[in-house]
Amino acid sequence: MLEPIINKLGRHFGQELPCLVQSGHELPCLVRSYLELPCLSGQELPSTLSGASGQEQPCLVQSVQSGQELPCLCSLSGQELPCLVQSGQELPCLVQSGQELPCLVQSGQELPCLVQSGQELPCLCSLVRSYPELPCLVQSGQELTCLVQSGQELPCLVQSGQELPCLVQSGQELPCLLQSGQELTCLVQSGQELPCLMQSGQELTCLLQSGQELSCLVQSGQELPCLVQSGQELPCLVQSGQELPCLMQSGQELPCLVQSGQELPCLVQSGQELPCLVQSGQELPCLVQSGQELSCLVQSGQELPCLVQSGQELPCLVQSGQELPCLVQSGQELPCLVQSVQSGQELPCLVQSGQELPCLVLSGQKLRCLLQSGRELPCLVQSGQKLHY
Repeated sequence: MLEPIINKLGRHFGQELPCLVQSGHELPCLVRSYLELPCLSGQELPSTLSGASGQEQPCLVQSVQSGQELPCLCSLSGQELPCLVQSGQELPCLVQSGQELPCLVQSGQELPCLVQSGQELPCLCSLVRSYPELPCLVQSGQELTCLVQSGQELPCLVQSGQELPCLVQSGQELPCLLQSGQELTCLVQSGQELPCLMQSGQELTCLLQSGQELSCLVQSGQELPCLVQSGQELPCLVQSGQELPCLMQSGQELPCLVQSGQELPCLVQSGQELPCLVQSGQELPCLVQSGQELSCLVQSGQELPCLVQSGQELPCLVQSGQELPCLVQSGQELPCLVQSVQSGQELPCLVQSGQELPCLVLSGQKLRCLLQSGRELPCLVQSGQKLHY
């Protein structure tokens, strides 16, 4: 019964495949009889795949495993692969058979259908490692969002050597990756450069809101200046609970933060301790030159002794127009100022700057400490200070 049908198919090229299915014959017979699928390019496969005949599509899978190439179905027959997916065919078999997915993309097939069918994308990743490149999916206009929404893990794409910049250039929005719970750490560990995210207009704020720790960016050797130059506001880093010490340990220079117009008060209000800035070798003059008011440092409970111990020169504070009364009102002990005087600091500079010494007296500081330090009182007299107290 089989031979007449096959012979008839060979003689009459316009014969429709449905007749084979309706007769109860499975397509493997075509493969076994050395009939090539390309010759069936004019046949109507949809009716065959619809399952109306009750035939199971594994026959198509078996034909693939036997060496039949799917490209012929895509390019020649113009058949849409969604029908294979809807019929319950598992795409892994196509991958295992060595079929190249690019043919699916070039034929205009939409990958979402593969995802919706419950197919596991890891098989696509394994295929990527073997040869085809994922960029073809991106260039074809496929949205990676569908992969994310399907719960697929992006790390497999990263591990396969795919470059994330292609995702960015294709207009894919990184927030979708974050919402899916993907950790940026995997992107960093894969050697991806975050600057590409900056250039694409992605806001670092979204990374912070997702709970990503900036430490991983620092440890990966990423330069924070690029974040500053991109117009990202450091306050968002502070508000997210990121500790600035990690920036200091990475060798990042705070001057770049100051030059970018970032206000140091936000660092102070967030509970960041300025001592870490001092210990890292940062020079306070840069903070003063940027117009930052030392008052905010004092109000935050920062002890000025740390500034003195770090070798910072008090004259720079005076020249910047900072008023010493704020130091006194904050409860800071002037002995630290005296100690700085003993180290070579000259009090005349305080007097010449218009600072009033009465504030020292009102704060309970004894002038005796000034005398013990060897300072000459004439400078006080010349400045109009009254010694009667």
